[in-house]
Amino acid sequence: MVQTASEGKAGKISRISGSDGKTYFMGELINRPLLSDEMSVWGLVGGKAQQLGTQKLPDINEIVQHVAGTVGGEEFGIPRLEEKHQLRKLPTEYINEFHSQLVNIIIKYTKLPVEFPIIVGLAIQHLMDDAKDVIDPGMAATIVMECAVPMSKVETSGMLKIT
Repeated sequence: MVQTASEGKAGKISRISGSDGKTYFMGELINRPLLSDEMSVWGLVGGKAQQLGTQKLPDINEIVQHVAGTVGGEEFGIPRLEEKHQLRKLPTEYINEFHSQLVNIIIKYTKLPVEFPIIVGLAIQHLMDDAKDVIDPGMAATIVMECAVPMSKVETSGMLKIT
């Protein structure tokens, strides 16, 4: 893997060229809105799961370590879920199919990319509320984070067809 790093006011980011020929992004600039900001995706999802009474949250540090260890490899982006919770498609396929539509919906509410993860996290909270009688909130949080962490590393600029 080839890695280049840069740092700005908002934090550090590294561009990684994977052995699969794709570009990935790592670093605090990616991880803060996903994992550690007050309104991070993980904060919103994990908080909602707890509010809904889950007894078991996913080990977010283990997910992050797994993703970091598989970037650019065959296991990257494949959610590690029980068979009954497997997705019909890989998260990368959903990104390819729906990324531009999702961005177009989000920009109706904000033009600030820093707020995109908050809007996504709030939308996931609503879905978790709606599905609480169908899927354990802890499992819902696991599914979300098994997909969100690796997909946050994927280079998507070629998918941006914002209208």
